[in-house]
Amino acid sequence: MTILEELVQIVRTLGAEEQRQVLDLATQLRDARPSPDVSLVDAGTDDASWSAWRERIRTRSTLVLEEEKQRLRTLGLIDEHWNAQTDELPADMLPSSKSSVET
Repeated sequence: MTILEELVQIVRTLGAEEQRQVLDLATQLRDARPSPDVSLVDAGTDDASWSAWRERIRTRSTLVLEEEKQRLRTLGLIDEHWNAQTDELPADMLPSSKSSVET
């Protein structure tokens, strides 16, 4: 089990403020990991360089989506097929105004 997984396991036993602190730390650890360089290549670069850049973008996107899926599953917000498991959302995922989503 990775340190991030261990942190996620104890989050449920903590109060709201402590949960936020642990999740912020986990996010910092995740962001500190090396990931594919997605810096733009120079405008005059050949097609092979642009193809390699597009592949790095796809790889980075896949990593980010998988991490987010795992985070949401751990929180019990989605199942393995991305189906929502609750009508309740964490505060950081709520719209800024409830009336903006009501019809």
